[in-house]
Amino acid sequence: MLRSIVRTLDRLVDALTWLAAGFALLMTLHVTADLVGRTFFNHPLVGTTEIVTAYYMVALVFLPLAVITRQRAHIMVELFTSWMARKPLLCLDLVVGIVSLGFVLLVTWMAIDTAIEKTALREAWESSTGYIPIWISRWILAVGFGLMCAYLVLNIVREALALRGEREDVAK
Repeated sequence: MLRSIVRTLDRLVDALTWLAAGFALLMTLHVTADLVGRTFFNHPLVGTTEIVTAYYMVALVFLPLAVITRQRAHIMVELFTSWMARKPLLCLDLVVGIVSLGFVLLVTWMAIDTAIEKTALREAWESSTGYIPIWISRWILAVGFGLMCAYLVLNIVREALALRGEREDVAK
């Protein structure tokens, strides 16, 4: 059961990581087209700055949070823990995981609350020729942090199982 959940979560996160890569490519093409239009035709693309800021950059920053958590690639300072034995280190990792989960759950809840509010208002930014709806991008934060929470839970389960002496690959 747990393995199928992990596989499904992995597939979803991999798909969102590819989506973020797609946004990076789109951003590159969009900014290049804007630059060419402005430089050679004296006609820039309308709303480029707003779209890059509200969509592309948000997706590039927040969609990969879960894959970074899955790979345990967040910045870690091991200056004071590199000498620790395995069991105390697992205990420390477990406590840090629980604290991190609490913080990320709070941020996720706030992101969802804001997304609901901005969706109801149909939030938009003014551009030179009209309005660009950006309320959709608010949901990217909620998805990114929500999936990060899922991997934090998985890491906590793995560390708890390892502390109990059970096989670590149970939740992999």
